[in-house]
Amino acid sequence: MARDRIENTKLHAAANRAAAICSALFIVVSLIGAPAASADVIYTTLEPPGTIIPPGTLDIDLDNDASADFVLTLGLFGNLTVGPVGNGEAVVAEGAFGVGTARRYLRCETVSGTHNFQGATLPMGGLWVGVENAYIGLRFSIAGETHLGWAHLDVLAGNSSPLLKGYAYNSIPESQLGGDTISPGLTAPPSITCPPDVAIRCDESSDPSQTGMATGLDSCFCPTAVTFEDATAAGACPHAWVITRMWTATDAFGMTTSCDQLITVTDPDVPMLTCPDDVTVECGTSLQTSELGEATATDACDVAPVITYADETSSVCPTVITRTWTAADACGNVATCQQIITVEDTTAPIILDCPVAPDLSCDEACLAALPDLTSGVSATDVCDSELTIEQTPASGTMLGLGVTDVTITITDDCGNSSECPVSVTVADDTPPTIVCPENVTVDAGAGTCTAAPPDLGVPEVDDNCGIDTVTNDAPAIFAVGTITVTWTVTDTGGNAATCEQLVTVRDVNAPTLICPVDVVVECGDATNPANTGGEAVAVDLCDPSPVVAYVDSTLNEATYAFTRTWTATDDSGNVAACEQYIIIRDSTPPVITTCAEDLTLNAGDSGSAALPDLTAAVVVTDNCDGEVVITQNPPAGTVLPLGKTPVTLRATDATGLADACLVTVTVVAGGGDDDPGPGPVPPFEPGFPCGSARYLLSRFLMQSLFGVPICGLGWFTSMPVCFVGLLAIKVRLRRGRRARR
Repeated sequence: MARDRIENTKLHAAANRAAAICSALFIVVSLIGAPAASADVIYTTLEPPGTIIPPGTLDIDLDNDASADFVLTLGLFGNLTVGPVGNGEAVVAEGAFGVGTARRYLRCETVSGTHNFQGATLPMGGLWVGVENAYIGLRFSIAGETHLGWAHLDVLAGNSSPLLKGYAYNSIPESQLGGDTISPGLTAPPSITCPPDVAIRCDESSDPSQTGMATGLDSCFCPTAVTFEDATAAGACPHAWVITRMWTATDAFGMTTSCDQLITVTDPDVPMLTCPDDVTVECGTSLQTSELGEATATDACDVAPVITYADETSSVCPTVITRTWTAADACGNVATCQQIITVEDTTAPIILDCPVAPDLSCDEACLAALPDLTSGVSATDVCDSELTIEQTPASGTMLGLGVTDVTITITDDCGNSSECPVSVTVADDTPPTIVCPENVTVDAGAGTCTAAPPDLGVPEVDDNCGIDTVTNDAPAIFAVGTITVTWTVTDTGGNAATCEQLVTVRDVNAPTLICPVDVVVECGDATNPANTGGEAVAVDLCDPSPVVAYVDSTLNEATYAFTRTWTATDDSGNVAACEQYIIIRDSTPPVITTCAEDLTLNAGDSGSAALPDLTAAVVVTDNCDGEVVITQNPPAGTVLPLGKTPVTLRATDATGLADACLVTVTVVAGGGDDDPGPGPVPPFEPGFPCGSARYLLSRFLMQSLFGVPICGLGWFTSMPVCFVGLLAIKVRLRRGRRARR
């Protein structure tokens, strides 16, 4: 059959476990919050109720799992029975043994696990005829756990057409409750009694234990669960309001009844204000509340009342400040208190800057006037903005040389003072005057490069306040050269002046000079020092590098020598000199490179001819002498007879060395070339034919003296014969030259 089911889940009974069986109608149970037995009753109401048309059956599905737990059967003759099926176990029976009649429960009775449950089908009759709101106690299984329940039905007369109105079960198994119970019925809403309206202070609790508790009874007159909800409406200030408390009584099947209680909250009290202690502080100390303390306030209703203060100042030295504190809560309740703050000034002014200590210059009398130093003072005072500044000694006081202590005193209105010491120095900053003695020149000692300290003289000095010292930096020994001696004069004020005096030490010792030895060089060779024995060597006591130079004299043509004069000059200008004699030796005779040609002359009527000058035709070279003397023998102009006449042309250098060549001059008669003439005329006396002993001797002498070839032989052929004689002549000539020197 179709059934509409309204399910109220997990409704908590409020009865005490000790008063779980509510059989008496006027049992007073404990208030909400006390320990109570709990019966989670799952109730199903059938709308419309289920009916059975005989013969027929009606299923009872206690846990609504779509599987019948019990079945109601109406026989053909009106015999109504109930029996377990599926998870159903048994019903409460009247009899203890065997199959008995199902017990009919009245509304508000309690089905307990202590009752007699039978597993067989129990026929209903007798007590079940013409009964409304009858209940059958049931036991069935959910997931292997035994639960108690009941079925609510009306049985009309003769057991015909019963109506099944609903059923319920306890969701808590018997094993967990220790005697599971369930009360059938409870079909009417519970009743509720509200506590009276109350007024409380804002600091009082609005808990029901203080403001009263509602009570509720279900339709079986058993206490119900009572709950409440508060709705708050604002009042005249933040801590005054009205609470509307709605109480609700709920029975085991979720049926409720409500009532309202009014709770009026007020804030009538001022805050509790505590001022900080009175204090005495030094001027300049912070007057902030963080330093001098803050007032504290508590309020029954306002957790943070507003705290303010105002100061009023009176008197000076000390200054008294009356600090009035005020605390106001959110509802305008105000409390006040006072704190007395005494401010003393025992602190002297703080000097920020003292005057810079002036350095004064004295006048001609070595005195200086003290200036006003107070303008250079910078000071501050925590209490006094206008400080008194005084100076001792007073400005204008005449001070002597040296340091004078000046005291600057800074005083505030309360008589506290600080001092600023200043040391004023009067100095003589006018330097003395000094004029150095004349410059001095002295000679170094013999064989030395130094001189003993000379007499330097005394400088002229002067000062306005007095001379302290006169010194100089003269060395103990004066070296060669110019030395600057600095004179220093210092006055009594430490001022100094200087001047310079020049002391010149002269080096009067000439260098030592050693000349190279005299040398002989070949004519034509270089005559520089590298080829004539090197340079002269100079040593000087004071100058490590004297300047060495030389000058050569003009070549002496007579001796064919020159003198080389060496000089050594030190850096003081002292000079040493020596001479080197250099002889130019000429051992190479001139060489006639071109001789005159043989010549033929025509004799005139006299039968002779004059010999012409043949020297111009001679070309000669010499290694030394630029001008070689060329002579001819017989000389030009000699009258030559007919025949051949030998003519000797000689080239002689300055040293007498000579070369010669022979020219044959032939004089012919008749004046023509075809006339042979009388033949050659011997150049020497007749009777000395060429090849005779006398001729050879004559030629030897000619060869030796004049280099004339013998018998027309060339120079080189006759050289061995003439060499000895020529050498003897040259030796004699050289000896003669040296003797003349």
